[in-house]
Amino acid sequence: MITVSIFSRPYEPGNVYYAGGKIIQSDLFAENGFVHIIDRVVDPMLNAEEMLDRELPGETYKLFLEMVYWYYPNFESNMAATNNQPEVRFGGVVDTLWDLNYFDLAFSLQQESTGYEGPSRNESLVRHNGLYVPTDRAFRDFVDGILTIQSGYPHWKDLRSLPKDIADLLIKPHFRTEPIYPSTYFYQEIFVTPRGQQLSEGDIIRKEFGSNCTFIGLDAYIPDPIFTSVTGPVFLRSSFSLFRRALLYSGISEEIANDEGELCFFPIPDFALEADSSLMLNWYNYENNDYYFTEYNRTRHSIEFLSSGTLGSRILNHVGTSLPNGSANKEFIPTLGGNYIIWNHAENTVQGVRPSTIGYNGEEVTVCVPLQLEEPADNGMTYSVRYWFNTGNVNMRAVLSRYSTFFDLLLKAGLFDPYSANTSFLDRNQNYTVFVPSDQALAEYQADTLNEEALGDFLKYHFLQGSIISTDNKQPSGDYPTTNGKMLRVQTGPDLIQILDNSGVPAITITENESRTNIMVSEWSRVTSVVHEIDHVLVRDQE
Repeated sequence: MITVSIFSRPYEPGNVYYAGGKIIQSDLFAENGFVHIIDRVVDPMLNAEEMLDRELPGETYKLFLEMVYWYYPNFESNMAATNNQPEVRFGGVVDTLWDLNYFDLAFSLQQESTGYEGPSRNESLVRHNGLYVPTDRAFRDFVDGILTIQSGYPHWKDLRSLPKDIADLLIKPHFRTEPIYPSTYFYQEIFVTPRGQQLSEGDIIRKEFGSNCTFIGLDAYIPDPIFTSVTGPVFLRSSFSLFRRALLYSGISEEIANDEGELCFFPIPDFALEADSSLMLNWYNYENNDYYFTEYNRTRHSIEFLSSGTLGSRILNHVGTSLPNGSANKEFIPTLGGNYIIWNHAENTVQGVRPSTIGYNGEEVTVCVPLQLEEPADNGMTYSVRYWFNTGNVNMRAVLSRYSTFFDLLLKAGLFDPYSANTSFLDRNQNYTVFVPSDQALAEYQADTLNEEALGDFLKYHFLQGSIISTDNKQPSGDYPTTNGKMLRVQTGPDLIQILDNSGVPAITITENESRTNIMVSEWSRVTSVVHEIDHVLVRDQE
């Protein structure tokens, strides 16, 4: 690690410094304290506001300061100071005096005191703050290249048109309630700890010890990943204001923005959310940016509260963990929320496990057509859609019970408990791919004539354990374990799955079919398994 001094002189081990002055004689006793002699005259230190406001050759911080002035001042009338003006004693009219504070920031730019100040205590003697700021040149590259309409995209008009929550993301992280020395955690976090794209100590062009903060000036600015990842369009376009606030409200924006995979993200614009009342913003306190969300439940015909957890789960199911590759007409993309996005390339539509509806889990079925948003993202692609992706909540027992003959055989073999909905031979923490033979195939095989042990062994061969294999050619071909301990040789391909015999020849071909294949099974609102209906039974030595 490079050692960076906060003063404009090299540090000599074993010495003590005050504001750049080295103590050359210490501990001279006085009746009310001690005196220390230093080797230079100490000029009055500047506070944060003065350091930001000054102009140095090729180095200014006015853009950052402009944002602080625009978004954060808080003025409170000081009637004691107002009435203490000399004119008041003679009955004169005076102007009201106001105190300026920056309550939303870690500390106030202009206040010399850095902590609690009372009759007998001034914490500025024992506490300090930290501030690191990009130069105008570095910050301007971000403002013009990404943040505003100067970027070429329909982003914010200028720095004064930003909503407060966006300003907070840009300004607040730079204010710290601890000094930023090389030995501190904050310094390590900003300049040392590897976290992907990150500022380096080589970007530092100014280090100063001020009256109310340590100040670090930087000739570089690395935006928060929220602005440069797949979440970027949501935070940069005003047309996604509801979805943006929902991301912040649910607390998952950083999880998506910092994901190092190749994501596909499907936010919903304001006009679509307002049209079906599926996400309604309600304010507790506008000035404090305090709000909550409700939705209109079209099934119950009522307005219902949306918790941050519920909303977060819904949004995570709009984030696919891989980009579409178009290898099959119908592609199944896992989501960060544990479900799937189904992309029908033939019709260019997307949906969740269940078809999209007007309103989340509504009754009127509709279709979602993805519209790619062109902003570059460093971890995937973003597409706008008009409706929520509905999830399923149908467990294995409920899905298999739709196939009455097959399910009756499972009951006969003792693999499912006829009296308990949750008891079966399957592990609810495992993934499965299930091949369900048709009634005709089971009848021709005379499966109902097998004794309980043989029947159980036969049925277990139809359950692959540990994998979800759909017809989109995503899972590799190979031998997969079944729940009876034997292996099943599977070959995957675009829009089909083939079961191979011992010689490697396809014995059964399962082609993608809307009603017979890729039927999702959910446990605890997460997809855990998939079911395919087949026209043949599976036997151990597939010949």
